Amino acid sequence: MELSRNLYRHLLAAFGGQVPPYLVREHRVAALAAQISINGFRVDVPELERRVAEIEARKAEAMEVLAGKYGIPTTDAKGKAYKSPLGTKAGKAALEAALRAAGATSIWKTEKTGEIAVGSDHMVHLGREYAHLPEVCEIAECVYRIVSARTVYETVARCLHLDGRVHPRVTFKQATGRWSLTEPGLTVMGKRAGRHVEREVFLPDPGEVVLAVDLSQVDMRAVAGLSQDRAYIEMLAQEDPHLEIAKTLFGDPDKREAAKAIGHGWNYGRGIKAISEGQDIDPKLVRQFDTSMRERFPRLVEWQTEVRALAESGALLDNGFGRMMRPDPSRAHTQGPALMGQGAARDIMMEGLLRLADRAPEVLPMLRAQVHDEIVCSVPEAEAPEIARTVVEALTFEWRGVPIMADASPVGITWGHVYSAK
Repeated sequence: MELSRNLYRHLLAAFGGQVPPYLVREHRVAALAAQISINGFRVDVPELERRVAEIEARKAEAMEVLAGKYGIPTTDAKGKAYKSPLGTKAGKAALEAALRAAGATSIWKTEKTGEIAVGSDHMVHLGREYAHLPEVCEIAECVYRIVSARTVYETVARCLHLDGRVHPRVTFKQATGRWSLTEPGLTVMGKRAGRHVEREVFLPDPGEVVLAVDLSQVDMRAVAGLSQDRAYIEMLAQEDPHLEIAKTLFGDPDKREAAKAIGHGWNYGRGIKAISEGQDIDPKLVRQFDTSMRERFPRLVEWQTEVRALAESGALLDNGFGRMMRPDPSRAHTQGPALMGQGAARDIMMEGLLRLADRAPEVLPMLRAQVHDEIVCSVPEAEAPEIARTVVEALTFEWRGVPIMADASPVGITWGHVYSAK
């Protein structure tokens, strides 16, 4: 207690005798995080157990082929079973020998150990490179089935409480303050490209439905508010930027999700080569996109330069709400703009949550998670439309001349079903 008192006095003196308003705000934010942990998220235990068993059976079947047909050892010299045969030196050596015997020569090695890379990307490469060699394909497929098996269900099972819920731990240790929900890691549960099925093990309370509300293009709106680029602000008011990028670079509006990563990457300093190689796009198209962005949004480009100069100097960066973030000067080019954009986006979400707490405190016991730009609630089915309007209104406001917007997804019988149509 005495140490805490001394620390308090020291910090208070450092802030001129006044508690910073942002610190007071962060205590309110921490209370909301605690509310989510206390509420917990109900789990479909039978379905969870079925999925865990299914994954284990697939892995065991694949390992049986690798061991029986290709000599991958599953036990050590004393007969003790390996927990992860493909992670052992003997297992890796046997795997490489089996692949070479089957005709594979282009085998990736890790830089650190020089051993064969046992990862899903390598197995996909082998399957494509040696599609004409059945045994190579069989080995690669079996390894892929083992190493790509998602452990999210095992984690959920490990964190399950006696009340049939998980009560995730909410922390915000990142420089930007972004939330991390661990034990289990709800932030890594899939949402797009079919991975929403991972969320199907999470249920609303009996007689209720899951409601999810997402902020719209919040990172871009954060950058617009920070840079005060009028053309960029107007673009957000008139266009769906992710859709426009998808049409420009892919010629396909259905590539909107891939376009989101490109838009954010460009805002934060990702180069033409990295975007081109990362998304497999013609460098010429990416160069045209880069030129167009620079011509359309010169103030945004100036802001990027200004933030990078600050970050390179080692100065603390203010995210626009009073959160001071310390950059790594050696990574200023990308980290400067990224810290600012992501930090502001985080506090835009927190502003919405605090507005919700002030306007509709009765909704707080309904909170189940806040993941990235999404709020998840369990709500009475009959009241879902009204509660959705309340949450959307709380998350809709203006920040630095930029309209902050949100929309509610269709309600679902599980968290996964909310996004099943997307």
